Amino acid sequence: MRHTLSLFLLFIWISLQSQSNGSTIRFAGHYSAKVDESNLTLIIEPKLAATYTGVLNDGFTSLTLELELTGSTFTGLGKESSTGVEMNVNGEVKGDQLHFNLVLDPYGEEDDFEVDFTRDNANQKDAAIGSNQTSDVNFPAGATHPQELLGTWTKEELYQSGYGDAYMGAGSSQSMTFLSGGRMADAGSSSYISGSNYSGQSSGEGGGVIPGVTWYTIGNQLYMQGMENGQMQSVHLGKYYIENNNMLITGTNGEKVLLTKK
Repeated sequence: MRHTLSLFLLFIWISLQSQSNGSTIRFAGHYSAKVDESNLTLIIEPKLAATYTGVLNDGFTSLTLELELTGSTFTGLGKESSTGVEMNVNGEVKGDQLHFNLVLDPYGEEDDFEVDFTRDNANQKDAAIGSNQTSDVNFPAGATHPQELLGTWTKEELYQSGYGDAYMGAGSSQSMTFLSGGRMADAGSSSYISGSNYSGQSSGEGGGVIPGVTWYTIGNQLYMQGMENGQMQSVHLGKYYIENNNMLITGTNGEKVLLTKK
């Protein structure tokens, strides 16, 4: 994890940590299965929000995947790398087990291929995953958790372009809760898009406390900690300033993010 992480990626980074280390569903990761004499591997990586990319390989061919997770179930599209043939996929995550269903339609008649994958190293325990406690987190000397930062903070973005029939407006918000002791919680997100003859919106309730992600301050500097490749990494977000339920974070590269307390 680079310490020059853009502040505008802050909430996306927290969201990805929530998904990959999630308190309920762990979807991203490396999986394997054996079907007849073939060894299958499945790699799933977080993309944005509840979307993921992946690669399924049987040793002969590979399938690139675009997936969307809703609760414990997922749906998406697979594309065979050499022929470009597309097919639908769906399945369900059950702990370290992943049920994968590939829907083939070569001659106008559906044919399902189902396989159960197991997360690699599923029996190895990561102390920072699956725990909502921070008693075993090592904060650096001088770290504090000021009362003024506690609560739910929201980052909002708005965009408008054109006018008349060419008008387009869009907006998004992402909320995170700073908890006492350094814990953090995903407090939900929403987005919308609208134009002269169309509109759409989506929202998420949030996933609760995010295992493995913590925050702290040293003086007026704000930091976050999260798991990266099995190791705890620290990110310096920058200087923070709070006034009238607004928090301005200024990164070391001059980038600024404005958060509003809800």
